[in-house]
Amino acid sequence: MPRFLNLLSSGLALLLPRECPVCAGDLPWNAPAGICCGCWSGIRPLLAPLCDRCGHPLGSFPANPPPHTCIPCGKNPPPFRSARSLGSYDDSLREILKQFKYTGRTEIGPILGTFMVSCLRLQMPAREWDGVIPVPLHWYKRWQRGFNPSEILARSVARATGLPLLRRILVRIRPTSTQASLPKSERRRNVRNAFRVRRCGSVRGRTLLLVDDVLTTGATAAACSGQLLRSGARAVDLLTAARTLEARAWE
Repeated sequence: MPRFLNLLSSGLALLLPRECPVCAGDLPWNAPAGICCGCWSGIRPLLAPLCDRCGHPLGSFPANPPPHTCIPCGKNPPPFRSARSLGSYDDSLREILKQFKYTGRTEIGPILGTFMVSCLRLQMPAREWDGVIPVPLHWYKRWQRGFNPSEILARSVARATGLPLLRRILVRIRPTSTQASLPKSERRRNVRNAFRVRRCGSVRGRTLLLVDDVLTTGATAAACSGQLLRSGARAVDLLTAARTLEARAWE
């Protein structure tokens, strides 16, 4: 009898109206990762022209010949070679990422990762990498959350590109405050000396694709990229699911 009731409950759940957790609209039973197609299609891509270095929208086509860079990158470029993001951290994409990161909806990650690879192939078609590295969480925060969102995205990117996933090469050696809660002036200090490369031979001479969920000021990405480069990496590119349009932390 309990088994019958479970089957009945599952069947009713498919028949009864459901709400999309992002927009609260009707949710079809076959919605990808339990999010309606309207919200997935509502992801707002970043349109060219973009800064060749950090991927920030430039607003209008620059008059000078390539490379096109924003003012902060022209004055003080970040350590990573280039950064690209699937979309702007607003509207649908922001709410989708919140569902992914804070409600344990890990099934969202592989879909985002697939979209990120499409963005990568469109915006950096000529680039080649030797491996994919996720931005790491401190072990205690990972234990609290149960997963590392960046690692789920990186695994999907690695699978779609055929690149090796280098999971335990870059580690966070001390806990840090949540970057979103800090002003720009404190974000670089918060992540300074927070990362370490465990086996330098694994990155020496290699071109790496660093993957994270959201690029805000870029302080975390800069700290990770700098550590990889100091450990012998040839170059580091950054790929994120979303980015804000805040001032860059390396200004």
